[in-house]
Amino acid sequence: MSFSSTVEKIIRSRLVRILLALVLVGIGAWAFLPHLAYRIAPTAFVNSELVRVTAPIAGRLSPDLPRRGEIIRPTTVDLVEALSSDRRHLLDLEQQSAVAKDRAELARRQLADIEAADGELRNRIESYRSGTIQRLDQEVVEAQAEKAACLAENEQRRDVRSRMEQLAKSGYTSQVRSAEAAEY
Repeated sequence: MSFSSTVEKIIRSRLVRILLALVLVGIGAWAFLPHLAYRIAPTAFVNSELVRVTAPIAGRLSPDLPRRGEIIRPTTVDLVEALSSDRRHLLDLEQQSAVAKDRAELARRQLADIEAADGELRNRIESYRSGTIQRLDQEVVEAQAEKAACLAENEQRRDVRSRMEQLAKSGYTSQVRSAEAAEY
């Protein structure tokens, strides 16, 4: 007989099935027993064993704790009365204040640096502007002087041409010489 056939015979046996049913009924009863043995309701009772609890802060146990069998109304109950005040929130706020003051001081320094750079840039712009205006004024004066020189040269050439024409008409110079003088 093989192993699988032996296992199948054991599983199909009436005694094994009855034992399995009894085990399942026993587990169900064991799970439901606390509901039968103890009072369970929408209101809570203190009905547990005493358990030592260590507090996360220094203090002593509150005298207002509920006693065994006492109904607890939906309110907050302080378990520990602090011997010293909790300063964690205050320390956090002090740290945030220090960081904010440091940032404000940094912003003030940056604004002062920007104002100094702005003043320096304003001085440089004014210097450049005045230098450019002076240079342009000098170029205007030079251009006016060149214009006056060109006008004077043009007037001189007209005078030379008119004299050469008069000399050519009177016969003191040749027509070729008069034409050469007119070209220059």
